Amino acid sequence: MTEELEKEEKTTTIITKMAKTDYPISELISRRWSARAFSTKPVEKSKLMSLLEAARWAPSSRNEQPWRYIVFTNDNPEKLKKAQSVLKEINDYAKRAPILICAIAKRTYSDNGIPNRLHFHDLGAANENMFIEAFNQGLIMHEMGGFDVQKAREVFNIPEDYEIGIMIVIGYQDTYHV
Repeated sequence: MTEELEKEEKTTTIITKMAKTDYPISELISRRWSARAFSTKPVEKSKLMSLLEAARWAPSSRNEQPWRYIVFTNDNPEKLKKAQSVLKEINDYAKRAPILICAIAKRTYSDNGIPNRLHFHDLGAANENMFIEAFNQGLIMHEMGGFDVQKAREVFNIPEDYEIGIMIVIGYQDTYHV
């Protein structure tokens, strides 16, 4: 091994974490964490579709599935950049990632218009399914509350019957310099 290669191995590393659980749980859950170092490498469409499929299979009140995902990818850099404009400065790290999603939830049941008090709970369940599948696909995912909600409503043209939940960034983990 050359001296230069040895030096590179000592200065960059992909961070992996394993939760120290009190009782045994699935490795997909115990190694899930919210990394913030995203690579600019594009995510394959099939992997993105698998994450959205995982969300689709989350449990929800009356099987309403009130969640909706507004997805932006680096396939359309102009739209992705416009979507990134709603993020607060604290989340600038997310601008390297190739996928940004605005997660929203319908406030009422579709069949009768009655308020669905569980719409946010259901959105959270769908997001968790995405998290687990992201790790299964070799990706990282990070949810962000640091964004301008009113600007997001305008930029994404979100109807009033939908509540804005969270922004999600997805991609491959980049290296950290240690």
